[in-house]
Amino acid sequence: MQPPRNAWPTGIAADHALFIVQLFRELLGPNTYESFRVSSLDLFARLAEVHGISDDIQSEKVKFPSLIPALEELKYSLLHDKVVSAIIPREVEFLKRNWPPNSICEADIPQLIRFIQTFFDRISGEYRKSLEQEIVASRSSPERKEHIRQLAISYCSHLINIGYNRQYIYQEVNKRFFTCPIRKVEKRTLEAFFRIFNEVKKRFYITIPVSDSFSTYISSLNQLALSVKVHADLPPDARLGFEALPNFKLERKYVVGVVSGLDEFSAARELTEALESLIAMTYLNRRGVELEWENLAYAKGIRSHSGNILKIDQVVLQSRQKKLSGRTLRELTLQAEQIMTKFDEASTDRLVSAVNMSAISRSSYRPENQLITLWSAVEVLIDNPRPGVARISHYLDALIPAICVKYPRRYIIAVFDELLRYNRSHVSAFLKRPEFYPSDDQYTKFTKLIFRDDLKYLHAEFCAGLHRSPLALYRLWKLEKSFETPQALIRAIEGHEQRVRWQISRIYRTRNNIVHSGRLPTFLVPLVINVFEYFRSALIPVLVRASANANRGNIDQIVAEIGFDYQMQKSELKSLGAARFEAKDIMKYLR
Repeated sequence: MQPPRNAWPTGIAADHALFIVQLFRELLGPNTYESFRVSSLDLFARLAEVHGISDDIQSEKVKFPSLIPALEELKYSLLHDKVVSAIIPREVEFLKRNWPPNSICEADIPQLIRFIQTFFDRISGEYRKSLEQEIVASRSSPERKEHIRQLAISYCSHLINIGYNRQYIYQEVNKRFFTCPIRKVEKRTLEAFFRIFNEVKKRFYITIPVSDSFSTYISSLNQLALSVKVHADLPPDARLGFEALPNFKLERKYVVGVVSGLDEFSAARELTEALESLIAMTYLNRRGVELEWENLAYAKGIRSHSGNILKIDQVVLQSRQKKLSGRTLRELTLQAEQIMTKFDEASTDRLVSAVNMSAISRSSYRPENQLITLWSAVEVLIDNPRPGVARISHYLDALIPAICVKYPRRYIIAVFDELLRYNRSHVSAFLKRPEFYPSDDQYTKFTKLIFRDDLKYLHAEFCAGLHRSPLALYRLWKLEKSFETPQALIRAIEGHEQRVRWQISRIYRTRNNIVHSGRLPTFLVPLVINVFEYFRSALIPVLVRASANANRGNIDQIVAEIGFDYQMQKSELKSLGAARFEAKDIMKYLR
């Protein structure tokens, strides 16, 4: 939600265009909070997923219940997509009336799939164009920000699922809208941006620095269409690109390949995946060997005169501080003490094993390895299901309460942290006012500011310091609307719960496909990030509850208690009605 540092025009239309491109940048950002990130799959990817599961059912690779979560998510996505409704309104209405009930059986699958395939064939040629037209048209409707957000999510997700690299789209958004001065925002401004993504594959020269041993290994593989070069043999533009790097070494070797892709990042990523596979093959030898490549590349189009140095994103699950701060030290100490002293011996062993297993994911940049180890950590954390209970059903029942119980708090913290990054001086100074208790932490003060009726008179003044960021103002509005009443809060919690349920089911299916069939989906990286966040989100409430007990706790009992309290809390919220929260209840349900 950072405002542009470059010049940007003023006025309602300009602010609205800024909101759209801020959304694009937030959706595609590498460190964006889970609720604000781009969706892993678009409509067409969800259709392909349903097809794949159906084929596996008919091949007896998986059981029929595996299809239900994917069908539910597809139905929800389809019926809430306004662009689809605009393209084929009659078909959408028919689908609403005739979608199979929960009693759908295996014999219905072929007919259902044929119907959905026909349905999508009617929109596939118009979907992206209609999305772009609707986004451009929405510039004149600034009051429809939630609709615009859904359009932006659908558009970014669609681009990624047809093959564009997230880094590339993110870079183009920054280059087009946040680097050079924007003097005037017109209809053609966004249209010119959309034309970048013409869905035409291009060929690129990709040059990646590698170690001496790796260059020797690649040179010996005659079947690969790769060449190895020393620095002096590179084209002048590539030499200049690498020489400008701070860690440049003249003796470095390079692997060069010609790779096709929709963008330079996709092409570079394809070559790095080939290099990672070559490294993996060396593990077959009885003696290991150190083979290294740098996570950067020089990419140049076949017909271009010059190219760019690219930093290739790897799946980094956790940023690391170079210097241990006092706050981090306190948190680490507390968590270690909770694990080692607050549980019985068997539970402590399981917790330590689960944490150790999750830590293995940081030793590999291969997303399939990360997903397998992280899911294994989840399975260690949760006890085995009772006889006759499906494993995934058992995991969902145990995990979802622990993950979702603190969802409102995590959401509030995510919004507050973004506001701090935007205007720290304004936000920090505002929360030092005498209306707030000095002993409250910043998150508590912020929560009271947004939701207490007796502090609403401060809202206009608080927002005045954030006026240069339409996205920041939208986040505040959305936060209040999502949690301002018990009914709104229960809708938000249950909506998040459903999304988590769908995603955990997808993670479980993907893990099984990798382990048993070696199949890797295109949306693997978002699943890795999600399962890492779910593991941490589920573990923290367990540690907090255990620390409140006088005696050493049992992890299975604590997980069961969290599930019971979560259901009880939802029941209480449903009984409170539609009125705004009373002051005494705000921190009870939003802390």
